[in-house]
Amino acid sequence: MNPTREQIQWVWEKCGFTEVPKYGGSDYSEILWRSPIGSHSESLPLIDLNNLFKYAVPKLEGKYDLDVSDDSELLGKSVCFHSITNRECSAASPIEFFRTWDEFYLALFCAIYKAFQNEQKF
Repeated sequence: MNPTREQIQWVWEKCGFTEVPKYGGSDYSEILWRSPIGSHSESLPLIDLNNLFKYAVPKLEGKYDLDVSDDSELLGKSVCFHSITNRECSAASPIEFFRTWDEFYLALFCAIYKAFQNEQKF
């Protein structure tokens, strides 16, 4: 899955990023993004392993266990969040498959997205 702009924004908002007005210019309709740690940027963070592990994975701690596997000959590598409260429920265990480790960041993002979606259902 290649995430859409809306999906990327939704995940970062779930991680605590908020829009704030940009003051000081002639156009007050411009916005900045405030991070959960209080810094400001004109754009949301890139989807990379550093940012995912800094902002998104901690939001799922205590609710999910992260499992990364490289043992399936048929399906390849996988990343999964196992629900701590409901291990039997596959809907609460978002899993994403990837072929190479270069694709891991994208699979991790997709699993995080699904985990956040599942939180809204339960």
